[in-house]
Amino acid sequence: MIRRSAPVALALATVVAAAAWAAIMPQRVLDPNDTPGRLDVRVVRFEDPPGTGPEWTVITFDPWTVGQMWDRGWVYLLLDTRGDEAADHLVVVRSDGRRLLGSLWRVATGTGRDRYLRAVAAEKVGERAAWVRLPLRALTFGPSRTFYRWWVQTWWECEGRCADRAPDVGSELTYRPGMSPSPSPSPSPEPPPEP
Repeated sequence: MIRRSAPVALALATVVAAAAWAAIMPQRVLDPNDTPGRLDVRVVRFEDPPGTGPEWTVITFDPWTVGQMWDRGWVYLLLDTRGDEAADHLVVVRSDGRRLLGSLWRVATGTGRDRYLRAVAAEKVGERAAWVRLPLRALTFGPSRTFYRWWVQTWWECEGRCADRAPDVGSELTYRPGMSPSPSPSPSPEPPPEP
């Protein structure tokens, strides 16, 4: 009996441990050095620490300053929360010349205008990164929507094309807290009948 259930218990423990490890490890989206301008994305690091809201850190290839970014550069975080693969919410990270500011918008459908929802935390990190934190409670999700999709877009005012997207195509899927699918436990084998 112990010999038969040990592999099942070990497999279940491995799956649970892997899911727990994935939940605390940052997700990374790597992007090639393929865009002119200072906001060419190198990597986007996503983390979702318990109780604070998800965080994105957009790291570029080139260094930049908050002053250089003023009226020249923007970082956009786009989120699909309803399931049609189009952006439903938009976070704009911009400079006022002294610091980075973040704002959350609901993307308009049809001919309407985007609607401002609230300010969100944003700051410069080191020489090459912008960081933003978003409270998920500020978003509107579709019925029974257990996850959302996101991608990052940067824009730097320069001659030619100075916009970058990460990932280059598609989006990253992230489950809402407490809604990720979990493996169902295997049924315990029935004990053999007693003689």
